[in-house]
Amino acid sequence: MDYDLHNDNLTSISQVKPAGTQISKLTGATYISLLQKQLEDEQEAREKLEKELEELKKISSEIQSHLSEIQKEQASQQQEQQQE
Repeated sequence: MDYDLHNDNLTSISQVKPAGTQISKLTGATYISLLQKQLEDEQEAREKLEKELEELKKISSEIQSHLSEIQKEQASQQQEQQQE
């Protein structure tokens, strides 16, 4: 299945081609045009996903950093309590 950015849902090639037309009846240029449009849409979707992945990596890194700081603070507090 192929991703259709315009409808935000999965579509099959039968949904991409003109209604009532079989791929074998499409001209070579029309079929190539459809495939080119599909490729462009998929490239845009991939770029969007790559940007989102980078953003998620940054957020994950920040969370890990904060978690590490909290764990260090808790360990320090426990040591202080044990020394008392």
